[in-house]
Amino acid sequence: MTLFQPGHAAAFRLLLAIALAITSWQTMTPSPMPLPLDHGDKLAHAGTFLLLAFLVDSGWPAHPIGWRAFSLLALYGAGIEIAQHFVSNRSMSAADLLADLTGLAFYALLIGPWLRRHQVRNRQ
Repeated sequence: MTLFQPGHAAAFRLLLAIALAITSWQTMTPSPMPLPLDHGDKLAHAGTFLLLAFLVDSGWPAHPIGWRAFSLLALYGAGIEIAQHFVSNRSMSAADLLADLTGLAFYALLIGPWLRRHQVRNRQ
């Protein structure tokens, strides 16, 4: 039995919508909260986009997450960076976008295949 049953897709889609709303709100907040770790901001970017990729993959189990989904998530990341140019105390950052893409790549190359290999995440 896998953790991700066909009936759970709607729940993952709802979680994706919530995650996108929280991410959008957090990244547009004028005063960013400093993270206590060195490069904590980059880790947060990578982790957020890894989570978003996981939620997309889990929300549509019949369709393998591919270049279209990754492209949309990458465009979302780029859009956030462009929008931050217009928010006080924020700025565009190529390094942040690179961290977003790193999170997506980490999911695509390691986490997603690992979940399927260990039958935690099967295609329906």
